[in-house]
Amino acid sequence: MHLFHACSAFWAFMAWLVLAAPALSQEVELTLQSAERNVDFVSPIYLQFDIKNVGDEPYTFVRPTLDYTNFRMEASARDGDVANILFIDRGYGYGLVGGPDATVTLQPGWTARYYLLRSSAHYQQWEPDFWRRIQEIGYFDLSAVYRPKRAKDANPQATYTLAAKCELRTASISRNDQKRLDELFSEKGRQAVSLYMLGQLGPSTSLDRLHSLRGTFESKSLNDTIEFLYLQYRAYKSPPEEKAAAQADFDRWLNQLPEIQRMAIRHVGNPESGISKTFLLDEAGKPVKE
Repeated sequence: MHLFHACSAFWAFMAWLVLAAPALSQEVELTLQSAERNVDFVSPIYLQFDIKNVGDEPYTFVRPTLDYTNFRMEASARDGDVANILFIDRGYGYGLVGGPDATVTLQPGWTARYYLLRSSAHYQQWEPDFWRRIQEIGYFDLSAVYRPKRAKDANPQATYTLAAKCELRTASISRNDQKRLDELFSEKGRQAVSLYMLGQLGPSTSLDRLHSLRGTFESKSLNDTIEFLYLQYRAYKSPPEEKAAAQADFDRWLNQLPEIQRMAIRHVGNPESGISKTFLLDEAGKPVKE
């Protein structure tokens, strides 16, 4: 009899979990947007990830962190009605300062916005099979998969996973550009340039070498990446008497970029990959004063 009651209580609890979980999805709405739909797998991918409170009560959640029990990126492609996961990106640069227990409270209608920068060349270097498969398919879905609570949290909400998805298309680069990239990414090229797969500057990077590469590629995205690295490096390395002018040049270049790309570059910090701090927006989409 005790066993019967115990089992009944267990299944009642499980039923409560199942019934309770969908309510969470009605409280929080996720969206993921990319600055550019086409990805050449050399230039970085710039993303905007929103968590919106669509409920009637304040909502507190654990923000996406380096903890990775609550946040990851997934790349998938469809084969008919079946979505095949091609790669799960659980980290390497998606950290946030503040620790895994940092929480955010959204009033009804408010949005927590994050900007993400991901070096797609990282996939070419460390996940070559995934990179080749994506090129063959020609497109892929990139999803931000998020748990409002950490998995080790005893709260039942931790078992509920939410996701936001955007479709990206693979853009091929010219044969000439690929040949030049192969030379840059060779052992000899890395020693001379140290572009770190065009994701971030290496210790041997020369301002003169970056200057010589400006505007020399056929791909606009590659030229933009070189320009970004050059202007950033110049602003960082210029002598004190030239630093203000160099920073102004960098700021002017950033200001003409699409908003998602500009905000990701400004606020992620590490130009290779990462996620920004939390930006709070009210129900009208205006920044919330802290």
